[in-house]
Amino acid sequence: MRRWFALLVVAVLMTSACTKDKGTSTPTPGGGSAPSSTAPPLAKGVYGWDAYGVDAVLTPGDETWTLKIKNTSGAKVEAPGIYALASDDGHKVDATLEGAKPLADGESATLDVSWPSDFDARGNTGMVMLMIGPDLYGGFERGR
Repeated sequence: MRRWFALLVVAVLMTSACTKDKGTSTPTPGGGSAPSSTAPPLAKGVYGWDAYGVDAVLTPGDETWTLKIKNTSGAKVEAPGIYALASDDGHKVDATLEGAKPLADGESATLDVSWPSDFDARGNTGMVMLMIGPDLYGGFERGR
């Protein structure tokens, strides 16, 4: 009985030590979990991404799409990039972001986004992904 009690005490102490907050830091896509979003709901057909201090809204247009992006991560981030995974076969399609550049903390940008002429972005976009420099930050959520 004493042995089980001792094991229980050790397990409880180890669990509480492992879950104790050790301070805060800006999370990165390479580790940890993304903080929950406080962004308002997305309009139908609009794509949004909000985590790691980067907020991005991608709005489809007839010829070009528009990306509004803001950096509040506490540090400079590299230039954004976008690609889509086609809904018909999953192949990767890179978008071109006109004027994309690194963003200082607190900086925002509105960029024109264009897709290759042989890609039907409105009809064949399965998933849209956000890149920051060479890092995949994640998939956009689509408003319904």
